[in-house]
Amino acid sequence: MKYYLLFVALLSLTSCNTSEEAPYSEVVRKLVIDLSKCEKHLNWYFDHGSVIPPARRIFHELVEKASIRELTLMCESPIPLIRCYGFEALLLRKSPTFIQILHQHTQDTTEVQVLRGCFSMDYPVSVVYWELVEDEYPYLDRWPISHHEMAKLESLIELQNLHRTEQNKIIP
Repeated sequence: MKYYLLFVALLSLTSCNTSEEAPYSEVVRKLVIDLSKCEKHLNWYFDHGSVIPPARRIFHELVEKASIRELTLMCESPIPLIRCYGFEALLLRKSPTFIQILHQHTQDTTEVQVLRGCFSMDYPVSVVYWELVEDEYPYLDRWPISHHEMAKLESLIELQNLHRTEQNKIIP
């Protein structure tokens, strides 16, 4: 009986180790929770100055400590602010996975509050993604992006430009 209980105990311990991996490491999970408490997406402009806001400090710690998989998972978060920071982190880490995420979220109309300088407005997540890509686009030739991925990105940009042109025709 004693050996049977020992066997069952060992079996339960090993079955715990074979369970699915948690979406975030403990450190990243805490950073995501802290970041979700922030109210607005702050752009890179706030990284320069004598006082860096807590949201940007948390964001930079996340960029350093999160894996590409964790950042990609952030882009699927139900919280639009977390999606935006996850996407920006992928761009800062120069991960080509941003192209697939950009494609998946081209119609993401969920709004997020964004602070740009002194102005705060609500923007769709897709607009925030495109602004971040446009800031980075001149430097993409230095990234580890294949020709195929670059062609996919350029076709997305072309579609986005067509979409903007159509929107401008609608607005009197």
